[in-house]
Amino acid sequence: MGFKKLFAALFGVSIALVALSACDTGDGSDSSATGGGAGITAEQGFKNTVATTPNCPYGEGYVFGGWYSDAALTKRVTVNSDFSKVKAIYPKWLEIPRPISDVNVRSETVKITDSGREKQRMDVLYLSDHYDVQGLYIAGYTRLKITFTFDVREIDDGYQYVFFYSDDKCNANSIVTDILGVVGIDNDDSFLYGHKFEHGSGKKDISWKTHTFTAELSMKDLKKDLYIRYGASGKYEDDWQNRNVMINYEALK
Repeated sequence: MGFKKLFAALFGVSIALVALSACDTGDGSDSSATGGGAGITAEQGFKNTVATTPNCPYGEGYVFGGWYSDAALTKRVTVNSDFSKVKAIYPKWLEIPRPISDVNVRSETVKITDSGREKQRMDVLYLSDHYDVQGLYIAGYTRLKITFTFDVREIDDGYQYVFFYSDDKCNANSIVTDILGVVGIDNDDSFLYGHKFEHGSGKKDISWKTHTFTAELSMKDLKKDLYIRYGASGKYEDDWQNRNVMINYEALK
């Protein structure tokens, strides 16, 4: 018996259409996962693949965020999925993402030392409060623009670092720098971006000043949230402090 006949015999015509919930954006978040339209058979989904975009039941203002095998939209379907276990697939719809401004990540003062970035304070930007990054990547958003602002002062003269990771792991390998101060780390799949700067411009500066930098991250490399670590380096002691960490972010195509 061929695959098509076997599939039809197992699941029947009844799974061809599956009614989903009404067009409701749920919790009102900027990228809430909501089902809409009708599920189609897994066989159809297999032939169409995840590249096929269904008609949006909501009208303008939404983007297609991929296929899922459950009405709750928690189990993503790809061309590598085991379709023998999938009875129907459902489209996920995401509101077109708007820029998110002035997210207060942390206010209190933290001391950073050169004992290793894995031993320093870790902050978290909860992207998932507003964005479904994997769904937005499917929808064609390839980059996440981050504007990072915080207050800095030196305890000792040295260089200061900010690192972005896709998870809470931190593989402390060697740091590679270029003349622009951008840093990279070898052999760490979760590392996304690094920023190096010198608060005192060659001498210790104990005064508080505001620093801002911008980075663009690959949406493909993000998992859910953004993890932030800090580092220090210099000839001798090179401790520093930071506070009032604020972030703006925006999904870009």
